[in-house]
Amino acid sequence: MIKLKKFFNGRILVSGLAILLCFNLSYSQSLLWKISGKEAVRASYLYGTIHIADPRVFEWEDSIYKYLDRCEAFAAELDLSMETMITIAGMMMLPEGQTLRDRFTPEEYEMIKNAVKECSTYDISMFDKMKPPALIAICFANKQQDDLEGTVDELLYRHAKSKGLSTFGIETVEEQIALFDKIPDSYVVEYFRNIEEQ
Repeated sequence: MIKLKKFFNGRILVSGLAILLCFNLSYSQSLLWKISGKEAVRASYLYGTIHIADPRVFEWEDSIYKYLDRCEAFAAELDLSMETMITIAGMMMLPEGQTLRDRFTPEEYEMIKNAVKECSTYDISMFDKMKPPALIAICFANKQQDDLEGTVDELLYRHAKSKGLSTFGIETVEEQIALFDKIPDSYVVEYFRNIEEQ
């Protein structure tokens, strides 16, 4: 935590998937953490989020905004600017000349094609040049509530921008995509083969 305080030098709200397993069970419901200490110029806050638009993760209502309004900067797992989203979209593409058909057997491709159609209503041909794990993200996103404005991360980011806070990411797009690229095609096959259990 000292490194976090020194790096951000006070008053920041950091959003990201909090790993709370190492804490006592009595703290397992706490998603908002205050970071303070002798070396901190001001308090900072760490809020654990998850990147889904599910109503069950929106129970915080306006309570987090009051802490965000005390901050001078907001850091999410990634910078959520339009420029970042465009970069991510480009890095989600397969190498030139390669398509999803090249990554799967004909039987696997047909099975995935049907599963994607069922879970998203989209034809797989729309995503034929995207990396296989993107298909999971497409289906997962489609299962979320359509009436929600966005994920918790997105709402916090928009609020921070509306208040004129500096915003940035803790991780780079390259770091995120490197993890994404480690997902084997066999995992994608198993995901869609057992999609009802996901």
